[in-house]
Amino acid sequence: MLTYDQNKRPTAEQALNHAWLKEATKSDFKSDSNVAIDALKNMHKFKADQTMKSASYTFMAAQLLSKSETDELAKVFRMFDKDGNGKLDMQEIKEGYFEYYGRVMSDDEVE
Repeated sequence: MLTYDQNKRPTAEQALNHAWLKEATKSDFKSDSNVAIDALKNMHKFKADQTMKSASYTFMAAQLLSKSETDELAKVFRMFDKDGNGKLDMQEIKEGYFEYYGRVMSDDEVE
C-alpha cells in the first residue's frame, strides 16, 4: 500500500479485502483484531499529498540551508508553535511573525 506510484497502489476496497486484514479481523484474539481496526483508521486519516509536500519541504531545507540557518529556523518555529503540536496554524504564524519580526501579516500573506 505504500507504493510511491499512486497508480499502482491498491484501492481502499482492495486493501480491506486483503487476506492479511481478513485473517486479522476474524482472529479469536481481540487485541489482534483491534490492531487491524486501528491500522485501518490510521490509513483512512493519512493525507498523502500533505505528507509528500511536507517531506519535500524538509528535504529541500536540509539541502539548501546551512546548519546555523536550520538551527535558527527551528528556534523561530518553536517560538511560533505556541501549543507545541509541531504544526503552525494561521493564528500562530500571524502572532509569531508580529512578535519576532514586528510586522502584521494579512490572512492572504499567511495563506
